[in-house]
Amino acid sequence: INAYSDLGVGYGYSAFFNLSIGIERIEKLALIFYHSKNNSNSTQPIRLPTGKTIRKEGHDLMALFAKIKSYISIDDPANVNLFNIDSISNDILCFLTDFAKGARYENLDRLSGSGSRYSEPLYTWENILKKIALERLDMATFEKCIVALEEIEEKSKLKSLLYDYSNKKISVIAVDKMTKLYNTIRHDISWYIYEILKPIIYSLNRWSR
Repeated sequence: INAYSDLGVGYGYSAFFNLSIGIERIEKLALIFYHSKNNSNSTQPIRLPTGKTIRKEGHDLMALFAKIKSYISIDDPANVNLFNIDSISNDILCFLTDFAKGARYENLDRLSGSGSRYSEPLYTWENILKKIALERLDMATFEKCIVALEEIEEKSKLKSLLYDYSNKKISVIAVDKMTKLYNTIRHDISWYIYEILKPIIYSLNRWSR
């Protein structure tokens, strides 16, 4: 997920695709075990939902997350606070939900001329990185970085050679500076993803006993 700036945007799309599918499957697995725990009996000790039932859940990761939370609030209310994830983890889950539901086709929609209701995923993702940078760096340091980038944009004769993911002109030097800024906080992504997975895996372990 951190390699796309250096190795190509395909790495970003691949990471978002695998991550969204992985979280969706873990969420659905938790729901399968919850169904089994609450519907099995002595004559049918293992009772699973049908494939059709699971498919009806769709690809909405946030809705699946909320459903698991609602079940935990009944089954284990003392630990429902595990689902109170911070705003950045929530932004990542929302982003991956949009990607799973349709943003992954945004570039194809654009090429076909059919239009898309989603923004370029990498542009949205980099806005999340900016938010993490604001949390990690003090405001004065972050603003200095932005001012420096704006000055580079004004002075650079190369600024018309490249475009960012929102189709805005950007200089080669600014790309290098922004990449270095993002590289200081990219490792934090793993922590925010862990915060998403923690309550889901807790629920899965509880219901699979």
